[in-house]
Amino acid sequence: MTAPKKLSTRKKVRFAGGCLGLVLLAILASEGCLRLAGYPTGIVRTFSKLWNRDPESLAKLPGLFAPSVERHVAYPPELAYRVRFNASGLRGPELRAEKPKLRVLALGDSVTFGYHVDDPHTYPAYLRELVGEDVEVVNGGCGSFTITDERRYLEERLLKVEPDAVVLQFCANDVGPVELDRQPSRYEEILDDPGGGGWFRSTALGEVQLRAAIALKSWRRGPPQNLGDPAQPVDPTKWARYAEELGELKALLDAREIPLLLVSFTDLDVTRNGKPSPYDGELTRIAGELGIPYASTLPTYRAHAEPTELYLYPLDGHPSALGNQLLAQVVRELLRSSGVLP
Repeated sequence: MTAPKKLSTRKKVRFAGGCLGLVLLAILASEGCLRLAGYPTGIVRTFSKLWNRDPESLAKLPGLFAPSVERHVAYPPELAYRVRFNASGLRGPELRAEKPKLRVLALGDSVTFGYHVDDPHTYPAYLRELVGEDVEVVNGGCGSFTITDERRYLEERLLKVEPDAVVLQFCANDVGPVELDRQPSRYEEILDDPGGGGWFRSTALGEVQLRAAIALKSWRRGPPQNLGDPAQPVDPTKWARYAEELGELKALLDAREIPLLLVSFTDLDVTRNGKPSPYDGELTRIAGELGIPYASTLPTYRAHAEPTELYLYPLDGHPSALGNQLLAQVVRELLRSSGVLP
């Protein structure tokens, strides 16, 4: 019985190369077919995947987000939303080439940015509809920001948009230890983050893999419940820190003769518990001492027949489209009463 003939090294290499070529051809064919089917669609799983990962453009632009792109934030699926960024790296339409009579900068956290709502349903978008063609509203919100992040964001980047007025939005998290004492700050984290998900996530095959991962993760858990904790008394040292940062922010704008206004977004628990807000009293005092026009959404929200409709209840504590619309109305009246808006 003759022994089987052994393949030469050259033939083994050629065979392995042929197999590798077939695999690569299959991958390229799959990528091509998926692209013909409309992939990739710009899906991401987390908010952090919206940041601008290009150091060169990040250094030049006022915004922190990937410029001139549209993304679909797909997790959790029940709260998925689409977001478009302009060439300045900010959410919303392009800044007008010719500066309008009045440019209002909406500065704040995830409420101002518009977590879990599409572009037309953010509070800056609603405010844009309410104030008329002569006024431009710029969305300067970023998720997880607090007063320390917002002050630096304004000073180092957002002043480039040349605002005529700044409306700072307060949220209960702003005086909480998680955001206020974060080290490094969220703003620093964004600027220093070297990641970006790699090139694979920008391919059609990468998106299919991401969709499968999102579906698997969603199947393993129940529906999200992120309504926030019940309102608690705030440590006086946190209020002092907030007041200090707010004073520095006002001084920064006073030097440029730009008025600063403050609006408070009211959490669901405070809206429906019927008790005095643990935040509005301190904010009224601080704003009064600093000479900052102030308004709260609490009276408007409590006047609504069903407060839960103003939030993404029962899935999340951020404002719904209706909640953002009422917030925009409160800001419009604040702009009017302060004399910023005719």
